[in-house]
Amino acid sequence: GTLDGFPPISVLSEVVENFFGIKTAILDAVPIRKLGKIRTREKYDEEDDEDGWIQYNAMDILDAMGFRKPQDSHTLCAVTMLDIYKGEFNYLFGLARTRGGVGVFSFSRQDPAVRSCEFWNGSSKRGPGDNEKLLRRASATLCHEIGHTFGLKHCTFFRCLMQGSNSLRESEDRGMQLCPVCLRKLHWNTRFS
Repeated sequence: GTLDGFPPISVLSEVVENFFGIKTAILDAVPIRKLGKIRTREKYDEEDDEDGWIQYNAMDILDAMGFRKPQDSHTLCAVTMLDIYKGEFNYLFGLARTRGGVGVFSFSRQDPAVRSCEFWNGSSKRGPGDNEKLLRRASATLCHEIGHTFGLKHCTFFRCLMQGSNSLRESEDRGMQLCPVCLRKLHWNTRFS
C-alpha cells in the first residue's frame, strides 16, 4: 500500500528507537480492507451536516493485528490516516492494549490539513510548518501508544507523555517526556539499564 500523506515512517521508527532504546522494524503497509471485518460508522462535522466521513473501529483493528504480530516482537503498532473510534468515543488519537502488544493510531485528527483536526489550517493542503507539527504530534502519540504496550496506563501524577487526552490541545500540552513515576514503571516492566 501507499503511504501518501504520512509523516516519514523511517523518522517515526527512529523516534521510537531513541525514546525506548529498542530496535524497530517497519513492515509493509496493509490496506485496511485486507484486515478483515472492521466496523465503520459515518461521522459528520458539527458545523456542516453534509460533508461526512467514515470512521473505523479501533478495537476491530487491534483484533485483526493480533494475528499479524510477528512472534519475535514485543509490539506491533499500526498507523493510519483514517479516522478511528471506539464505542461511544467521538474519536481516538490512538488505542493500544497493555496486554497483547498491539496498538493503532491515526494521524487524521493531528494533521492540520484535515478538516476534523482541532487546529485545521483551513485548507486541504499542508502549509508552512504543518509537516513539522504533524511529525511532532505523531511522534508523541506513537510513543504514548507504545508505552501502553509496555504496561503503562494513563498517568495522573504529573505532566507526562502518558497522560490521557480528550483533545489535541491537551495532547500538545503534555509534552514528550515520561514523568519519574512512569519512567520507573517502564524500568520495572522492561528492566532497561
